[in-house]
Amino acid sequence: MPLNIHDIDGPLRVLAGPGTGKTHALVDLYEQAVREGVAGRGRILVLTFSTGAAAELARRIDERLQKLWNVDIHVPQLLLTPASRAFA
Repeated sequence: MPLNIHDIDGPLRVLAGPGTGKTHALVDLYEQAVREGVAGRGRILVLTFSTGAAAELARRIDERLQKLWNVDIHVPQLLLTPASRAFA
C-alpha cells in the first residue's frame, strides 16, 4: 500500500518481517518529504538495527535523490545510525 508523507503526523515506526518492503517504503517517504518540502534532509532521522541496513538505506536514498536532483549528494552518517548503537 503506498504511503503519503502528508498522512504522517510525527514520528513513524515501521515494523514488519524480512522482504516486506520496509526499506522501499522508508525511501519513498524520505524522497516525498524532501521533494515536497515537508522536511529537509537535515531534519529527517532514520534509525536502523544494523550497520548493514543503515548502509543499504543510505545507498538507496542517495540513489533516489541523485535521480531526483541529478547531482552528487551525501547522506551524513548521523542520519543513518543503527538504533542499537544510538540507544546503547
